[in-house]
Amino acid sequence: MPRDPPDLHKLCEALIRLTLQEVGQSRAHRRADEAPETYRSPGQPDSAREND
Repeated sequence: MPRDPPDLHKLCEALIRLTLQEVGQSRAHRRADEAPETYRSPGQPDSAREND
């Protein structure tokens, strides 16, 4: 009994979804390793206090 040919549209869609999921996860891991944008090192003066 012959098989039906693969549904290339569904296969491509699945590969695209998996790729986007992997990219999102790797981006989340990279951002978790970075310091937040609001971080100030202890040696830097607070610019808000300088204006008072």
